[in-house]
Amino acid sequence: MYDGMVYITLITGFSVLYNVNKMLELETVVATTSVSNVNEFGENITQIFEEIVLQPTPLRESEFYTKYIVFLLNFLVMGLLPVILLSVLNFCIYRSIAKATRNHNNISSDIRYQISS
Repeated sequence: MYDGMVYITLITGFSVLYNVNKMLELETVVATTSVSNVNEFGENITQIFEEIVLQPTPLRESEFYTKYIVFLLNFLVMGLLPVILLSVLNFCIYRSIAKATRNHNNISSDIRYQISS
């Protein structure tokens, strides 16, 4: 039971640390726009609209951050690491299946030899 909790804790910790910078990339800003219209009586009517928009922070606009964190780190963690991990794990599975097959064939040939003797 504790082995599973260790893995869950490690994966959760890595996920939080890997994604904490994404929370610092954008900020919400209240943008105010005013629209002036003339009504049918010739009066100026100005309407002020406020809307919440997302703007990039200086961190997100940084060339270093964009090049090395967004591009390179995402490529390594989301692209290269899973492919390498799947390849290694598939090779380990293949090797253990081949070993089990050899053991099975050895046991089967021993039994056939005993039966024929």
